[in-house]
Amino acid sequence: MTVEAEIEHIPLDQLAKIYRKIKTRMDLVQKEFDTQLETLAAQLDEVKTEIKDQMKAQGAKSVKTDFGTLSLVTKTRYSTNDWDSFKTFVVQNDVVDLLEKRMDSYHPCIYFYKVYYHLL
Repeated sequence: MTVEAEIEHIPLDQLAKIYRKIKTRMDLVQKEFDTQLETLAAQLDEVKTEIKDQMKAQGAKSVKTDFGTLSLVTKTRYSTNDWDSFKTFVVQNDVVDLLEKRMDSYHPCIYFYKVYYHLL
């Protein structure tokens, strides 16, 4: 007898009870996981800070270890509050290289759906 066949014979009130029990257990497991993940993330932040502090004290930008190479990297990200003016500037001055090289992941999907949804 399959699981589906066994479930078919269980009354709805009993299925609701089983459902609630499984859902409660899932929520508990998720909460425990989230707590453990927060703890690990905090520990990882402490280790990162210590790595940065020691490397800065040594004046090192890169250190090779038996477990991998550690590097201090500074990334600067630029943004604007007026995207319309920025896009106009980019087009008028033909400076497309100012843009980050990645595609919008949302709008092409919407376009695809609107045009080809009938094929799905």
